[in-house]
Amino acid sequence: MNNLAHSTDQLFSTSSVSIKQNRTKFQEIVEKIAVMDDAYGIVQHHDAIAGTEKQHVAEDYAVRLAMGQASVQTVISELINQKLGGKTQFSFCPLLNESKCEATTSDAGDISIVFYNPIGWTRNEFIRIPINSPNWKVFDYNSLPIDSQIIKSKGLELLFRATIPPLGYSTYFLRKSSKRSFELSNRFRGELNIENDIWALTFSPSTGLLSSITNKSSKKSYPITQNYFWYQSSVGDKQNSQASGAYIFRPNGFFPVSKSPIVNVFTNGSLVQEVNQRFSPWLSQSIRLYKSQELIEFRTTVNAIDVSDGIGKEVITRFSTGLQTQGKWFTDSQGIEMIERIRDKRPWPVPNITEPISWNYVPMNDAAFISDGSTKLTVITDRSRGCASLRDGEIESMIQRRTLRDDRRGVGEPLNGTETVTTSQWISFNSAGNAPKLQRTQALLRNNPPIILFSRDNQDWSKKKLYWSALNRDIPDTLRILNLRTLSDGSVLFRIHHLYSKEESASSVQIDIQNLFSEKKISSIQEVSLSANRILNAKASTKIMLRPTEIKSFLLQF
Repeated sequence: MNNLAHSTDQLFSTSSVSIKQNRTKFQEIVEKIAVMDDAYGIVQHHDAIAGTEKQHVAEDYAVRLAMGQASVQTVISELINQKLGGKTQFSFCPLLNESKCEATTSDAGDISIVFYNPIGWTRNEFIRIPINSPNWKVFDYNSLPIDSQIIKSKGLELLFRATIPPLGYSTYFLRKSSKRSFELSNRFRGELNIENDIWALTFSPSTGLLSSITNKSSKKSYPITQNYFWYQSSVGDKQNSQASGAYIFRPNGFFPVSKSPIVNVFTNGSLVQEVNQRFSPWLSQSIRLYKSQELIEFRTTVNAIDVSDGIGKEVITRFSTGLQTQGKWFTDSQGIEMIERIRDKRPWPVPNITEPISWNYVPMNDAAFISDGSTKLTVITDRSRGCASLRDGEIESMIQRRTLRDDRRGVGEPLNGTETVTTSQWISFNSAGNAPKLQRTQALLRNNPPIILFSRDNQDWSKKKLYWSALNRDIPDTLRILNLRTLSDGSVLFRIHHLYSKEESASSVQIDIQNLFSEKKISSIQEVSLSANRILNAKASTKIMLRPTEIKSFLLQF
């Protein structure tokens, strides 16, 4: 939702709609964006963020967010149409991460897809689209055919790579073709290997689990296992009646999700190799290696956790390596600084620790890593979650919780969710010096995916503008445009952030935004406070210098 809101702001701020030329249209768009703003403001409540609201309140949050999503999607469609030229009927697929998309699985004609990139750099993104037959080929905005792969798992998916300009869009076309082959999925119980240009992954023939990762360039191999476990939710005991629930994580027992070898289903293709694993009737995952990608994706699907035995379960995934980490791990603080964590320690005197597992769980918003000083295992997440390193060389994170008792902290009901959760984590082994660049750039890209618009209109697309960017050039990949938002008076709030910290050997970066925008010319610029409620420099320069981790805010007039 955050990504969708920011993308809407960017498109509005770089559009031809202005308060001076068309106040009515300007106000109409502002009001539609306000529906999302209102919903977004409500879910900043601490109970919404922490998940400590009652179930009916959570459902109300979801309804409000859905209303906001629908409202800004109409804005995005309209503004993209302004750039394309013409009136195209677009649809969106909010369940694309679950491989569900009515726009691409119906029996209508060819499919046109517009990808909008909310990041200030050109990106090359692998796209997976569910389809209902293998008879598709992919063409880019120059009408040139591009490589694609048909994957058969639970259903059919079409995979291809899209190039998308900074703060801009590109258009791709799926066209019916003669029947083509697809990569069949094969079952393996013996030793299995998958690889791309960078990594080779080996799976144990006895357990079916990941056993090692090898860097093909350096020939260095890293022993690693990854598995799923569940903590038994405490219902209280004689010493302490506190139960585990929405507010309290209090485990009482630890078990693997699967006690038998995992059956691997292997797909080998030109763009991706992947292994699908089934751990239980309610938990499965795909381990994916995309062509030339440094990150290894672990995509988890958790259905309603089985509590038919009367036991609440709190499900985690754990990576175990041979790294000697001296009780330390690092997590991000709101995607900015990396905070050192030391097992069983705090910056202040620590009393007797009676709950060592929950004591060591800390927030991970974007990323975490463990390191032995020369090598880092970096974990990037697609959403905030708790994580811990309970033993050297290990890092674990919470996936889903289902408790059967109220923890008596105010909710008044157990944390008994039954919805399906599909979530991803990405990992990589790197030298300590190279890891920060991978972590910073990839965490930003993974958490700000392209906005995807689908159309099955039978139109002549050759006369449309199929490739467009709001910027004349990429900004440095050390920087991020945090906000580009049109305010009620027509001015534009521009916030820019230096992604790196001093601890990552970063230096100050200067950017000149005078001619940055392709269709807008800056007529005035004021530097303001972070919250934009105080002017710091009424005649600021367009040459902006940012120190490591610094965020600066400006009010622009075009």
